[in-house]
Amino acid sequence: MPYQQGPCLSDSYSPHIPKESIVRIEVSNASGVVLSVGSGIVVNDNKHVATCAHVLEGGTSFSVYAWGSIEPLVAKPYVNNDKLDCAILVLPSGKGLLPVKFADDLEFAEGKHVILVGYSFDQHVLNREIPRLSSGIISTGCRQLNSVFAPIVSISVDGMLEIQGFADNGFSGGPVLSLQGEVVGLISIRFEAYHSWDGYIYAIPSTAITKFLHDVFKEQ
Repeated sequence: MPYQQGPCLSDSYSPHIPKESIVRIEVSNASGVVLSVGSGIVVNDNKHVATCAHVLEGGTSFSVYAWGSIEPLVAKPYVNNDKLDCAILVLPSGKGLLPVKFADDLEFAEGKHVILVGYSFDQHVLNREIPRLSSGIISTGCRQLNSVFAPIVSISVDGMLEIQGFADNGFSGGPVLSLQGEVVGLISIRFEAYHSWDGYIYAIPSTAITKFLHDVFKEQ
């Protein structure tokens, strides 16, 4: 079984999934206790991982796992941008990893089908090294959030991707993919009071992510 199928994933199409570019992130404190699990994407070269800044909150050590792997790569914080809710980790080695490709803004059109990928933090799932996938539909590419969504309203982007679909705890930092396997956005779920949330999901659009990455790596 190549992946765990989310409840919304249809068999009517076969999307391209860039497995070498999607990773699981475990965040631990100084005592070695795992505080949270999130997802991330390989960017720039094969030694940098982008995720949501809130995934790393409270952590002092960070372990990154390639798709299907149980062997950790010890990562270090590289850049953190709380306003964008984006952060970058750096790896000692990126063997077997490949950077993602980003979609252009034409992929933000309403009604576009997308794939959400993330690593579950569900304690009932034993093989958590395999991510979950679910399908979604873009509702709008420029949703402005109000105080109802107070935990994420501080994100300073022109508009969030609003997607109807399913996501579980641990999907934060995971990619929203076009059916061609290009990253349309980065899932930024911060509804911490819920075990899972099936409805509208908000993601940082790839245009904001690529600008952030350009600013970070322009000196290289």
